[in-house]
Amino acid sequence: MLDILADNRHLNIHFQKVYAMLQINIERLPSYQKGMEKGMEEGAHRKALAVAECSWR
Repeated sequence: MLDILADNRHLNIHFQKVYAMLQINIERLPSYQKGMEKGMEEGAHRKALAVAECSWR
């Protein structure tokens, strides 16, 4: 929820400082994990497109 509020108020830079001060393990946050999952899916999709393009040539 703090991620959303910080993003809505354009406080992302300040929010990163707070993470550092509080020594929060960002990797354990659900929003981080969701973003990583989405990134992995997108990466796999891009790789599949690249492989398909190479094999088509």
